[in-house]
Amino acid sequence: MRTTAVRVLKILVADDDILVPKLVAAALAEMPYEVMIARDGVEALELIDAVRPDLVVLDINMPRKDGWKVLDELRSQAGTRSLPVIMLTGRSDTKSMIAGLNLGADDYIAKPFDLNELRVRVASVLRRCASA
Repeated sequence: MRTTAVRVLKILVADDDILVPKLVAAALAEMPYEVMIARDGVEALELIDAVRPDLVVLDINMPRKDGWKVLDELRSQAGTRSLPVIMLTGRSDTKSMIAGLNLGADDYIAKPFDLNELRVRVASVLRRCASA
């Protein structure tokens, strides 16, 4: 009998809030995802370069390098241009949402967020990117 191995997808959560990555990991615990954490934008870029995650969940307000700059750098480099990014941020205004999507985010979720909605949006973005 042949067993099919399930590929564990790597998700990087970049957020300086201690609670948010724990909530994201809890929301995704039943899925085949490995959640990694970066506490600021510089650490996020270093981990992205070292680990090559399948998805980045990115806050805007972070020390050393904010999410806008991280997203801009990801979209400006050939190796990370198509890396899926979901903005998960406390900025819930329409102007910020439009700015994030215009910069190339694949989705935008405002805090506070619903764990079920996050789970569905993560799966949706990964599905879309896998079929592209």
